[in-house]
Amino acid sequence: MNPIDSTRILAGLNQILSSAIVILAFSLLVYMLIHNLRSSVGRSFAALLACMCFAYAGDVACFG
Repeated sequence: MNPIDSTRILAGLNQILSSAIVILAFSLLVYMLIHNLRSSVGRSFAALLACMCFAYAGDVACFG
């Protein structure tokens, strides 16, 4: 039997947290695009969320 490896546990927790961030950021992005499209602050925040979704989705895809 293998002993519990803390690196493996932390890597798994990182995957779970990154996946949750992608899901929440994407849902907030869709909400912002639907309800606040005319606001310049809403568009800027949506662009920031899109970049964040792209970065975290890449992290989940590469290291998952």
